[in-house]
Amino acid sequence: MSLTTRLTQSRDAWGLLRGIACVYKPSEYLQGRLMVMLRHRLMEELNSMERVVERDDCMLQLDGGSRDIVAGGNTVGGDMVAGQSVDYSVHPLVLGPGYTPEDIQILPVNKLAEDVSGVVVIGVNSGLQLAKKLQSAKLLNTFEVKGEWGRATSTGWATGKTRYCHTWKHLTGRPWLVDQCLASVQASHQARAWNVSNCALDTQEAYEQALKGPVKPTLLSETLVYNIKVREWNLPHFMLEVQCVEGMDDKQKYLVRLIEEIGLKVKSCASVTSIRCAAVGPFTSSEGLLPKHFTLQHILNKMSDNKKMLRETDKIIGYKADHGFKRKEKRVNRDNVTKDGEKQNQFSSFLEE
Repeated sequence: MSLTTRLTQSRDAWGLLRGIACVYKPSEYLQGRLMVMLRHRLMEELNSMERVVERDDCMLQLDGGSRDIVAGGNTVGGDMVAGQSVDYSVHPLVLGPGYTPEDIQILPVNKLAEDVSGVVVIGVNSGLQLAKKLQSAKLLNTFEVKGEWGRATSTGWATGKTRYCHTWKHLTGRPWLVDQCLASVQASHQARAWNVSNCALDTQEAYEQALKGPVKPTLLSETLVYNIKVREWNLPHFMLEVQCVEGMDDKQKYLVRLIEEIGLKVKSCASVTSIRCAAVGPFTSSEGLLPKHFTLQHILNKMSDNKKMLRETDKIIGYKADHGFKRKEKRVNRDNVTKDGEKQNQFSSFLEE
């Protein structure tokens, strides 16, 4: 049974509408427009549910769908009985909508460009604080970048105006040329990450940092690539899987420039045909909600699933409790400890005598 089948009143649903959700953004769709759509969908469903109005003399329950008053109590010292006559002071048409789009606060953890599709993790209402913690944790983003050899454009995308073309025939049967280029890119970015972290590689601090996972600088101005490899090789088309931590407000611009640079390094040229965000940390595309599933029921169910996932996960991509995910330690009763210590001291003194 789904969560919202047991909810009939809007205030109960509003109390549960807080946490982390995961949506899937289609390509050629503005992320801001997607957030506006989600706000309006949630607002419409909340306003269509039963609404409770509290007064000094009675409590009336309003049905948002039919805009009629459902009997919730009797007036004290009055002539009106709820459900038998209409009290226009608490009528839905007089009070107006119970929720507006401005009441629903949404904060995206990651940002995608208009031409990019994929996972977008969002925090809703009081989940904004958790969304900020996920932003500060700098989760690894997994992108699937598809490109085409032999053509360079003005924008870096295949839809842009063609600037020049170059042969790619020398790559046939020689994919190791691209593998060497990708390995050098990955090594240079890893060295840059350690340099930015202000931590020497031959120290104990570096060893402890490596045990936690990939080193992630606290202040990140540009995108850092941690892993890059070829997933599809069907010349002249190809697909790369890139795991990176994006810089502030980068919106995949660096990935487009990276594909152009790789094309030049292998003595050819390349352009991007599509970019898809497959995962943001532990949140994968299989957990994302399509725009057609933007309903209150699906959002609440996903929030419940994400709470369980974050509760069962000890660390988020190598980062433990110092980013806000910490298990509660059991409190030790100090009184019992002191009493046991006193008994131990008394017993030792008895042995000495």
